[in-house]
Amino acid sequence: MFKLDRTLIVIDVETTGVPRNGVTWDDISIIELGAVLFSPEGRIVDKFQSYVLPYTALWSAEAENVHKLSRKFLLKKGKPLLEVLNYFEQFICKQVYTVKLSEDYFKTQFQLAHWGSQFDSELLKSAYKHCQEGYWKLGTSRNQYYFRGGFEQSDKIYPFYHNILDIKSVVEWEFAKKGWTMDYKQGGGEEHSAKQLGIKVESKKCHGALYDAELQGLMLEKLINGN
Repeated sequence: MFKLDRTLIVIDVETTGVPRNGVTWDDISIIELGAVLFSPEGRIVDKFQSYVLPYTALWSAEAENVHKLSRKFLLKKGKPLLEVLNYFEQFICKQVYTVKLSEDYFKTQFQLAHWGSQFDSELLKSAYKHCQEGYWKLGTSRNQYYFRGGFEQSDKIYPFYHNILDIKSVVEWEFAKKGWTMDYKQGGGEEHSAKQLGIKVESKKCHGALYDAELQGLMLEKLINGN
């Protein structure tokens, strides 16, 4: 049975695009960050969610069609990237009553986790890089979007440089031990894998960052507790 020795920070992101056809990680903005804290005992113990103002020019209509988040919506509900990352670190730190999240301390207490080998963590790493280099916040004028809504820069350091748990690989491995196969005809994603484990899924909520992170947590609960 799958076991943990540290608290997992299970993250999921919605973005302005994907890295293909010449698009790099640094071209893409995170526009929603969702996370659940998952205890070594196998339970979701806390949740985090925030919408983020885009901080890069790339905007994919294909991506918007998946997550349904428009720039108009994000201008109303999104927070600047630096503010979101500060809140995210505070969300983690309050679990251990510390005021600052360092890489060394983080490695002993937590492990970052997400679905797949790199997408979410690479974009989180890129977001910290944008904070260090500085970025212009999204603004609008006469129904045109532009990036002159205020400049922000910080010396914030990415604290998650260590092994990342790929939840998809964990689920695949546990499925294999049961003699099951992941439903790749349905994309092998969180939604269909959760259904295979008997978890009730609200399909309309899928591709929401917090909901997808919660589904991953619920799958781990099933695998750890065997219920």
